[in-house]
Amino acid sequence: EVCEAVRLHLDQIARKLLLQFDHKRIVPLIPIFAAAVKAKGCPLPYVWALLDGTFRDLCRPCKDGYEGLAQRVQYSGAKKTHGNNHQGLETPDGMIIEMHGPFEGPYNDQRMYRESGLNARLMLHCAILMLVGHVYLVVVFYLFADRGYVHGNPYVQVPYKGPGLQPYQLAYNNQMSKIRQPVEWSFGKVSKYFAFVDFEKNQKLYLQPVASYWMIATLLTNCHSCLYSNQTSGYFQVPTPDLADYLNNAFV
Repeated sequence: EVCEAVRLHLDQIARKLLLQFDHKRIVPLIPIFAAAVKAKGCPLPYVWALLDGTFRDLCRPCKDGYEGLAQRVQYSGAKKTHGNNHQGLETPDGMIIEMHGPFEGPYNDQRMYRESGLNARLMLHCAILMLVGHVYLVVVFYLFADRGYVHGNPYVQVPYKGPGLQPYQLAYNNQMSKIRQPVEWSFGKVSKYFAFVDFEKNQKLYLQPVASYWMIATLLTNCHSCLYSNQTSGYFQVPTPDLADYLNNAFV
């Protein structure tokens, strides 16, 4: 009962901070994040965060039998297992500012992006009036994601895709892969410090609030980063926020 009471309390905080990124804290930092990514050798000038999906394995669900609906909606043909999908958004200070979900196992990255409503939040907060030279211009800051997302969205840049890429396109993809890699470090840190959420045989969908466990583990990983920093923060040379600043808007 004590564990469940603590989970319910932390779940409310996690949902407030992670289902939609904390724009009050983040928006003033967007130009700083973009400058840090650019300083690391990014060929794009206004990348401020990294976007990716993460698949969380589950024990095979059997609520309605092994041939029932629960099997089909959670089974991912790409992963060859059952699980939930989440969409994560990480900034250069190593903080996971959004972990939207859960989504069903078969969902791909683009469908998660569409149903999460992230594009509307980017349109609202990521077109910023800035002084460029001697004039003020509206600058669009954007995310960088992997090949699972489509070309043509001004708020999400992706690598070149398809066969027969030109040498400059291959060089661009190689350079951007080094920029995008840190998002995997953050997901890995959650599993490292909260290994329970990575143990699929004890993640039982209809017996435990498995999505809540993952959200809370992400929240507590962010709190750990505030106190002890992280690998991504050192890579981009962007300090993590103070713990009180990070949690402040969860209580207003």
